[in-house]
Amino acid sequence: EITDVGADAQVVLKRGVIVTNTKYAGYAPAEFFGPQSFHEDDYTLYYNNLKDNIAKRIAAYKTDAANAPDYAKTSSWYQIPKITKAVDTFFVYPTEYMASNKGDSDYAQLDNPEMLNGVKEVDHRFMASVYEDSTNVFIPYYRQAAMPAMIKAWKATGDVRNALKNAPPYADITSALDYYFQNYNNGRPFILAAHSQGSAICTLVLEEYFKKHPDYYKRMVAAYLIGFSITKDELKAN
Repeated sequence: EITDVGADAQVVLKRGVIVTNTKYAGYAPAEFFGPQSFHEDDYTLYYNNLKDNIAKRIAAYKTDAANAPDYAKTSSWYQIPKITKAVDTFFVYPTEYMASNKGDSDYAQLDNPEMLNGVKEVDHRFMASVYEDSTNVFIPYYRQAAMPAMIKAWKATGDVRNALKNAPPYADITSALDYYFQNYNNGRPFILAAHSQGSAICTLVLEEYFKKHPDYYKRMVAAYLIGFSITKDELKAN
């Protein structure tokens, strides 16, 4: 039975599916394409939703591409140190962007004053500086996720990293790593260090980025991923 208003739909993130309660009289789902797949009417039911979503995704992609940091510019780094030590540290700072005002973006831009001040007054002074006696400390800026965006991801999926991967934070840090290894590291051993959101991003770096770059990974002295849970199962898998 299909009414004139069309179909309802609900996104279920944990299952990775769209669910509809719309009933078809005498219609057999195409089970071999998946449980209760309508198949022939998938586009028909959600045609306008798809059209709207496509436009939004393209606009978001263009915005992300336009605002992505260029790590060849020194302005995209909080700190590029003078090389005086035999070992580097690549430090990823924690959440400083709270997005506490209505309408604030889910991700900070590089010129966000709240983030910039937090990196300078807190993250460098009380965290990253611990590595400076022994290493050359590199600190890239990145478009970090706001606290509400991470809370939303955690409530929906049980993992705050779903607000970080396939999104500006992970994309920026991996771009910064690319530039760092190609232009600054010069083959030196390095430490990967972070706190909070930075550590969450770095778990993805260890799980994905370094598996694609084993030549970099073999020079890693240690990873200090402080302020984010790492389980025994994750250690075993990675």
